[in-house]
Amino acid sequence: MNGSFKTALIAAVVSAFVAAGAAVATTQTFMLGTTNTVDAASTVTAGSTGLNAKMLQLANNSTGSSASALGLTTASTRPPMIVNSQAKVANLNADKLDGLDSTAFQRRVSGACTSGSAIRSITSSGSVTCQDVQPKLLLEDSRSSTDVTDTFTTSGGPLLVLFSGSLYRETPGEMGLQVGIGYPNGSISFSYSKVYTNEANSHKATVPLRFFDTFPAGTYTFSVHPWQGIFDDSDSWNVLIVEFPH
Repeated sequence: MNGSFKTALIAAVVSAFVAAGAAVATTQTFMLGTTNTVDAASTVTAGSTGLNAKMLQLANNSTGSSASALGLTTASTRPPMIVNSQAKVANLNADKLDGLDSTAFQRRVSGACTSGSAIRSITSSGSVTCQDVQPKLLLEDSRSSTDVTDTFTTSGGPLLVLFSGSLYRETPGEMGLQVGIGYPNGSISFSYSKVYTNEANSHKATVPLRFFDTFPAGTYTFSVHPWQGIFDDSDSWNVLIVEFPH
């Protein structure tokens, strides 16, 4: 063995040992039951065709309050894991959705309202409270006399009152009908349906009366009286009172 070949052989052997030592030096072993510190990522691949089973199984049979099979910790601005599949994970419960707790979401409505009503409110359990949305006719009357009193009962919703009538006057001047609504406490509210005549001995239709108001729930009286002029058999009046939902 000549000197040049011997020198080359020694150099090759030394280089191989140095490379092996470097490989051993960078190999990091995962030890159970202790804290492991690494400075490089690890990858586990189940062969070229994959593995028809779990690649990793962690089992913790403790029933303690802090027991868990897996803990993932990252910086507060980084996600604890990254996935590439949209497949549903069975039995995976999420405490929050987009940062909101489940109490912030409305459950699916579990009730329905009948025809003529609509949903007024929905409870946290999804049940509904319904409200009647159809106007109610409280009073409709047409008379040829003013010596009667009608009654109507309201539940406290807004009321639309429509009134029209006619009168007779012997001389030119103003004439009208006084419309009164009596409250349960005995007080009376008056409105007037008026007209002016330039002719003597004339029957005239008064200007229709219309007002929209809200009365407390209760039973009320409705009455009509001549204010100026004469109400005779040739005259008549009409009233319509409708209550709207509230």
